Amino acid sequence: MPDDQLEIDDGIVQVRNYANEHPRVPLEEMMNVLCSDSLSQTSVITGRPNGVMPPTIAFARQWAAQFAEVEVDIETGEIKIIDYLAGQDSGTVMNPNVLKNQVIGGAICGAGFVLYEGIEFDQNDGRILNDSLLDYKVLRSGDFPSDVEVFFVESEDPVGPFGARGAGESPAAAAGPAICQAVHNAIGVWVDVPMTPETVLKALKMKSGDESISLLASHLGFGQVNWEFLSDPCVD
Repeated sequence: MPDDQLEIDDGIVQVRNYANEHPRVPLEEMMNVLCSDSLSQTSVITGRPNGVMPPTIAFARQWAAQFAEVEVDIETGEIKIIDYLAGQDSGTVMNPNVLKNQVIGGAICGAGFVLYEGIEFDQNDGRILNDSLLDYKVLRSGDFPSDVEVFFVESEDPVGPFGARGAGESPAAAAGPAICQAVHNAIGVWVDVPMTPETVLKALKMKSGDESISLLASHLGFGQVNWEFLSDPCVD
């Protein structure tokens, strides 16, 4: 069932406008089903660190490559991501499901940064005008493809735990350049971020030199980026 036909009322997931005609499921029960394939084993490790830094913090080194296909409406300035591919090298993959969701979550974060998120200030007194989630727009579930393709390239790291590296920063960092390049390839002009409809239309007007924009078919654009995060140990 499409997610836009569902609603959550007092912790219960139900069909919008037909709550009495369809099964009602507690949100907690639904989340338990969705997370049933996650790792459930836990352990407690105690000890005292020796304070010796490794010769290189190689586990902080990570690589990401992402590809975005976007649709740009040159009449309204709206950008829609219609397809997405993300590649990740985080060393040894110990839990593919968790890593996949980490990569997708990072890509969504990065997409939000370049498409929606921007702090607006009052030009007179410097007050923040969008200081709540009612005004500070973020990406919603329907704003990003639900079928993101993720693949891993494993290269065991000699220093990281079990040969693994980090996977937190690079997915978010790679998304922005991929989407920005896709938009540029689509409309032939670079757009400042966040790429709101108003910013897109402004860039198109500057490109054409005309206040009017011809109504043309939407464009498709593609972008990709390789990103590497390096960290060196700090020794006092």
